[in-house]
Amino acid sequence: MADSLSNYLVQRTSSTTPCVVKYTPYGALSEVMPYLSRRAVENKSVLGEGGATRERKLAARMIWHKFFSGVGL
Repeated sequence: MADSLSNYLVQRTSSTTPCVVKYTPYGALSEVMPYLSRRAVENKSVLGEGGATRERKLAARMIWHKFFSGVGL
């Protein structure tokens, strides 16, 4: 799930403890590769042109902010 979608779901939740679940498949490579391949194809169609780049830049910006906000105060 794209982080922008996760953030949207969290913002729309009126609970005091919003929850968005992401998971990582595990197991032998021969067992998880068919699933990962299918998900890669699905994600490519959802993200379209430039979607992955946009997600990467957003993640980098968030990481930068977490590490360096408040530095030099």
